[in-house]
Amino acid sequence: MHLLAAAALLLAAVPLRAATIGGRLGYPSEELPGMTVVARNAAGATFVVETRPKQARYRLELPEGRYVVFAIARDTGDPSGKAPRGAHTAYSVCARDKARLKAGRCTTGPLEEVMVTPSRGREDVDIDDWTLPDALAATLVEQDLFAKYPADLNPPPETRSPDFATAPAGADPQRILRAVTRGPFYAGRVAVARWPCGEACENWALVDIATGRIVSLDDAALQPLRGEFPCKKAEALEFSEASRLLRVHRLEGGRVLTRDFVWSYEATRLDAAGESAQSVEEFCQAAARR
Repeated sequence: MHLLAAAALLLAAVPLRAATIGGRLGYPSEELPGMTVVARNAAGATFVVETRPKQARYRLELPEGRYVVFAIARDTGDPSGKAPRGAHTAYSVCARDKARLKAGRCTTGPLEEVMVTPSRGREDVDIDDWTLPDALAATLVEQDLFAKYPADLNPPPETRSPDFATAPAGADPQRILRAVTRGPFYAGRVAVARWPCGEACENWALVDIATGRIVSLDDAALQPLRGEFPCKKAEALEFSEASRLLRVHRLEGGRVLTRDFVWSYEATRLDAAGESAQSVEEFCQAAARR
């Protein structure tokens, strides 16, 4: 089977089926600060949305599964120098019963796990418990997805020139050779080559300098890249030399869809690692923080 056809079969996409989690935001002061709201699953993967000051509700789109949900308050001027943490806990569930809350029967408790599916989202996952024990609050961090997949930064024993027999149709040999010699690099030893295909349009391919193999994805949702984002610092292709994670972002129907891939050194390919969606505003806020 042709290498490109095989790659297309391996990376065939499963249609995005997002579940939703939402709820009210509370804070122990008169002013509701902006927050970073985080949903974390059992595997430790996190999904994030930023809220504005005085924004009373949040909403997240994420894959179906079980999550705990918490928030990190921003720009509060906390005297301890630490950004306060709040969460959806046993207190949050109790506080929905106003009689129990008024009677003082609601106290902080463990994080409440929330199960969501595409057909059964949750809009009652309130984040209003800000009296968490220090030991618990210290575990509530926004995970760096790229750090979860560290790259092997040791130089390969030998390097090879690009094997243009594995290049996609219409590839730009000069751009590929330039990437191999000048970068940028991904996953330590994989050159990222990009060449224009029109306005706000780029084709791209990866070159493993250890084997010379050129890897490209024959998928209309991934190739070519579309640079149509209405914000600065936003890139359709997100990667790091120190990580095996690569993210492809695409604007579609008023949302930004993201496909995640992890580089396999053994197979010299990208393995699908997940999908997510967020609003354009949320995507641009995250891009501005990079």
